[in-house]
Amino acid sequence: MNPKVSIFYPSGSLDRITGGKLRQEVIEVVEAGTKTILIDFQDVVFMDSSGLGNLVSLFKGVRSRKGELCFCSLIPQVKMVFSLIGLDQVFEIYENQEEFKQATLTPNPKAIKATLTSKLEVIKMSQKVSIFYPSGNLDGMRSNQLRQEVIEVVEAGAKAILIDCQDVVFMDSSGLGNLVSLLKTVRSKNSELWFCSLIPQVKMIFELTRLDRVFKIYANQEEFEQTALTPDATNS
Repeated sequence: MNPKVSIFYPSGSLDRITGGKLRQEVIEVVEAGTKTILIDFQDVVFMDSSGLGNLVSLFKGVRSRKGELCFCSLIPQVKMVFSLIGLDQVFEIYENQEEFKQATLTPNPKAIKATLTSKLEVIKMSQKVSIFYPSGNLDGMRSNQLRQEVIEVVEAGAKAILIDCQDVVFMDSSGLGNLVSLLKTVRSKNSELWFCSLIPQVKMIFELTRLDRVFKIYANQEEFEQTALTPDATNS
């Protein structure tokens, strides 16, 4: 590739330590004269809020030194994080290195959006607790359907709702917004809303937005049953 472009290949988990190390190494290269940096995420399988913070800091550091920072080969879960907090509108993101090579010849690179299919199922655990099982892509349309169906159940008399997210693999900002709206509606009707079985990437979205402090989240249904199914929780 162009000798004026340096490519970095982080792998595994991008957390506080590995993200900080990457940031330092990239800054050193930029200060040595390289003005275009490409970070290839093909081997990154997880990124926490500290890792994300290091990328934001790195982006500012590279820009302040008149350099350019680009990303490629993001897995869907990492793309989701970027999209959710709007960084896909700030960072230059490419599908792969080939697209990077082609797109750097044009002024307006495009961010790649992940698309997934999904379905929605609901079952009753008891007369007082209803469990919903969204799956696949929890975007604006699917999350709105979920919100409407949950509200129908609550208006029919249910006082406790559990949303099991074990099969949710992608959630965008519209999906998250509909969950916040759902929580407000359920509480306004004197009912309770819980979540369980979030995969790490979705759980990170809740943590980044601090909604883990607002929503009641359990590791799985077993923990929910042991912790939440009390007379107070189910309004017996």
